[in-house]
Amino acid sequence: MAETEYNPENAEELPCRPAIFVDPRSLAQYPNFFRSTLVGLVGSSYRVALAGPVGSDLYTVLCPSVEAMEYPRLPLISLHRRSGKIFLEQLVRFKPTILHGIWPAHARLLRRLSGMLNLPYVLSFFAPPAKAQRFLNPLVSADGWIAAAESIAEGLTIYSADRPDRIILIPPGCYVKDECVCFAQAGRKPSMILAQPLVKVAEIDPFLLAVRHLLLDGHEFFLGILGCGRAEPALRRRIRALGLASIISIVPIVETYRDVLGGVDIFIRLKAKGRHDPSLLEAMSMGLAVAGCKDPVSRLLEDGKTGVLFNPTDELSIYNALKKLLNRPSWARQLALAGQDYVRQNHQVSRMVERLIQTYLTVQRRRLKDPEQRNVQT
Repeated sequence: MAETEYNPENAEELPCRPAIFVDPRSLAQYPNFFRSTLVGLVGSSYRVALAGPVGSDLYTVLCPSVEAMEYPRLPLISLHRRSGKIFLEQLVRFKPTILHGIWPAHARLLRRLSGMLNLPYVLSFFAPPAKAQRFLNPLVSADGWIAAAESIAEGLTIYSADRPDRIILIPPGCYVKDECVCFAQAGRKPSMILAQPLVKVAEIDPFLLAVRHLLLDGHEFFLGILGCGRAEPALRRRIRALGLASIISIVPIVETYRDVLGGVDIFIRLKAKGRHDPSLLEAMSMGLAVAGCKDPVSRLLEDGKTGVLFNPTDELSIYNALKKLLNRPSWARQLALAGQDYVRQNHQVSRMVERLIQTYLTVQRRRLKDPEQRNVQT
């Protein structure tokens, strides 16, 4: 895997005007990534455009000096219609030098735009590509693949035997809070938060039973469940049936996510999502002790060092993990501090932006040297 180093002295050799494409799903999942990327690029004196489908709430991540534009909801069909032509005219006026989108949402669109405008394009991968997605959303013709985690980069190597330098590892950046919030106030009742889509009560039930046993053991704490989904009514009934309604609150995920984490001691994750998990990264950056399952994608948690691992289907395993953190607050705080150090060392926003700029410039230089190099049919 090729990994380039950022050299500020060479940054101005080429003009660099990235047009970054987003979609509603990526905006909802990675708002802080887009926000910090835009701020970092603008702060480095680069002009940036942010493009999303009509109706997208781009202004949740937009910052001053970034040009916003909207493309049709069915862009591949509409590019030659009036709405598509308006978008193309706006994009051409911006004069981008490179297009950057999220895989799989923008794979086909950027391939089309790249051919129409004779521009290089890169795709960000927040999850390993699945077989069906690879068939529907071609990736081979992209000039660069930006992997959010080492495991994703490893998974992409099998598709780049001819061009291994196309894979670039750029871990998403995250700002680390100066203080560690875990058990920061002596005498305060402990608080925990579970970030979980409310899809099936069965996925959460072992956790609820473990919480009930902790209460029976005499532990006192507050618990928030951050999420929403079709199982919410059934989950509320289950919570009442277990006698936990007085300590558990269910709240939807809000834009001010970091503000919510700022008053919590322990972060809990029950299910690995199969992709880079921004909520876990945010929790570690805020200084929360983390208890959760193994994550084969992000690999952020190391048992006893940056968090506590448990089996999410085993009530006793969850109980023992949470009991350790509640009974040993000083040790929980050490884990939280270690988690913050890990984020500082591996997920710096400045380093992310530097690597992103260098990737743009490297891809542009490569295209100038060999304009035909990406004419690979999928």
